[in-house]
Amino acid sequence: MTDKSLLIKKYPNRRLYNTATSNYVTLDDIRQLIKRGYDVEVVDVKTGEDLTKLTLIQIVLEQQQNGYELLPLEFLKQLIKLQDHNMGKIFNDYIKLSMEYFIKHSSYMENLMKSSTNQTYVFDYWNQNINMLNQQNINFMQMALSAINMFNTNKNK
Repeated sequence: MTDKSLLIKKYPNRRLYNTATSNYVTLDDIRQLIKRGYDVEVVDVKTGEDLTKLTLIQIVLEQQQNGYELLPLEFLKQLIKLQDHNMGKIFNDYIKLSMEYFIKHSSYMENLMKSSTNQTYVFDYWNQNINMLNQQNINFMQMALSAINMFNTNKNK
């Protein structure tokens, strides 16, 4: 674990315990820690099972219930459809890369919007980056499909 890593233990009574500060925390506390850059790991005290993903999903769901619309309905439907799909790993990598690209460029966009009086430039830049992201997505999918085709060709020989 690094300096920014935190271990949160989940007890059978559903309480969450921050081992670094020796106190109980809420889901919102964990959300705030993540926003501040902490790498949070949530573990079930009894079984040792890693509950990090489930906890983070629960945080996202709570935010959704509070009116913060992060995940559009169509996206959620597509996620459900992909659950039994054999391209889950590729989708996982795709989402990770897309998010990294979005985060990298969104902070630049925020700075531009705060400092720029020329809104046209900001939106032109945004459109240019969206087009670049779309092209990267197309390239990524083409590479993935090529790899699958190559695998299937070798498998059938």
